[in-house]
Amino acid sequence: MANDGGGNTLQFASPFVAASPGTALNAEGNPVAVKMAYTGTLFVAPFGSSSGSSTAGDILEYQSPYGMPTATIGAGAFAGPRGIAIDGNIDLFVTDSGHNRVLEFTPPYTAAPAVLASGVASPYAIALSPNCTLFVTTNGTVAEYAPPYTGTPIATITASLTNPLGLAFDMAGNLFVSDATANVVNEYAAPYTGAPVAQVSLPSGSTPFGIALDSSGNLYVSEYGRSAIAEYAEPYTGAPVVTITGSGLSLPADLGIGP
Repeated sequence: MANDGGGNTLQFASPFVAASPGTALNAEGNPVAVKMAYTGTLFVAPFGSSSGSSTAGDILEYQSPYGMPTATIGAGAFAGPRGIAIDGNIDLFVTDSGHNRVLEFTPPYTAAPAVLASGVASPYAIALSPNCTLFVTTNGTVAEYAPPYTGTPIATITASLTNPLGLAFDMAGNLFVSDATANVVNEYAAPYTGAPVAQVSLPSGSTPFGIALDSSGNLYVSEYGRSAIAEYAEPYTGAPVVTITGSGLSLPADLGIGP
C-alpha cells in the first residue's frame, strides 16, 4: 500500500479484518503508486522523491524484506511519476505526469527509458491488459494504446467517467476503473468503449484512488478520502467483505497484490 499521508509503504497480511495493522516497510516522500512483480520485487513511485524534497521523482526498487531500496530507477527523468504497470518481462511502464508521457524501463533499469505515448494530458493511472494493450488515465478519460505504444490511442473510454484515478484488470480481461469524484468503481467488458457492465458504489467521501484484484477475483479499493481499504467479493454488488481502517493508514493512494 502506497501510504501517501504517512510517507511510507505499508504491508497487510491476510486474512484481513477492520483493525488489521499495517507493517511499515520503508519511508518515501509522497508515495503515490506501488506494484509488485511476480518475482516479489516491489516498486514504489514517490511523487517527490525518497527524501520528499525533490521535484524530479524516481522509482524505488525493493527486495524482500523491503527495508531499504536496492535501486533507484529513473532519477531525474520525471516531473512527477504517478502510476506503475509491469509486464511479464518485468518491464516497467510509468506515467510521467509533469512531462505528459509514458516511459518504459527494461531490466536492469540502468539505461535511459524509452519514451512511449507522449502528449498525454496529465497521465495518472496505468495498466496492461492480459493481451498487453496499455491503458492510461488522462483528463477524465482512459486511453488505450496498442504495442509498441508510441502512436495515437486505438480507443478512448469515456462512458460514466468523471475523474478516473485507478485501473486494474481481472483474469477474464474486464477493466475496472475507479472514479474519485463519483465515488464509484466501474467495470467494463471488451472492447471497453461502451457503458459499464457493472458499478460498485462507495460511501460518500471515499475518493477511490488505487484498485487491485487478486487471483480469486476479489476487488480491493484504496479510499483516499476515508483512509481505508475496502474489499469486495464478486459480483461486487453488496457491502464490502471488510473495510480496513487499521492503525497507520493515512491517505492510501495505491495498492498492489503480492505474488
